[in-house]
Amino acid sequence: MAEGTRSWREIRAERALNEQDVRNYGVLMDAQALVAAHAAKIGIEQARIVEALSASDPDRVAADASVDVGQEVLARFVAALGGRLELRAVFDGGAVVLMRDGELVTEDGA
Repeated sequence: MAEGTRSWREIRAERALNEQDVRNYGVLMDAQALVAAHAAKIGIEQARIVEALSASDPDRVAADASVDVGQEVLARFVAALGGRLELRAVFDGGAVVLMRDGELVTEDGA
């Protein structure tokens, strides 16, 4: 685990969550771990990854987010690493971007 990050058990011990919340946070942390591994693989420094994890702390996001907290946490984490989060519908014939950085994408792609 990266320096400055906390384990799921540490976070779980601090929260009064129902079991669905527990599953959601587990999925979110798995997604962040996948993104962090990819970020490290493409040369993003460990310090920047740790900083991005801090910027996307669920408690900080929940205080000011008007959208799904899990999505916003992941979007902030990806943005802090220089990327963007997109929601895509993927079909055998291709994919369509539906949402970019928390905003619905219009027909012209804007």
